Amino acid sequence: MNNIAFYGGSFNPPTIAHKAIIEHLLQVPSFEKVIVKPCGVRRDKPELRGSEARKKRIIEELSYDTENYHLDLTSLNEDMRPTIIEWNDLCSQYSKNRVYIVCGTDLFSLERWGGCQIERWIEGQTLYKHAYFYIFQRPGSGELKLPPHYEMASEFTPINISSSEQRRKEENQESIDA
Repeated sequence: MNNIAFYGGSFNPPTIAHKAIIEHLLQVPSFEKVIVKPCGVRRDKPELRGSEARKKRIIEELSYDTENYHLDLTSLNEDMRPTIIEWNDLCSQYSKNRVYIVCGTDLFSLERWGGCQIERWIEGQTLYKHAYFYIFQRPGSGELKLPPHYEMASEFTPINISSSEQRRKEENQESIDA
């Protein structure tokens, strides 16, 4: 069975870590296709709506000219669709394949209440129990509560930068340049 890698996120902005993850996924023999889908507008990130600069940057930095790669921008300016819906749609579309959700260990860090961040998502407990995950190590994730169906990315050196850190660096550079 060939697998599909689904890598969603805000990618606001795309970082070298995002690129490294995509390039790693494209080298994994068991992935027939890699789908990268920037999320739509999140309640906690309303600044994402209608940002042509964000769209342009995502295209410039996350486009790859290879047959097994798809950058899906269809929901970029819409309200964010829950991951469970995206995953279910992909499972229907690729019914002969196993669809893996690509994410970092930070989403499986054990929280004080005994669960992990994914379990707090919309229908997160269903996703946690039934989805397949391809997980990248992230520095500082602490103790993990790993799902029943997962594979850890191997031969990958984590790059410790988040989009939030990247935005701060760019804002600091802009103020220096001004």
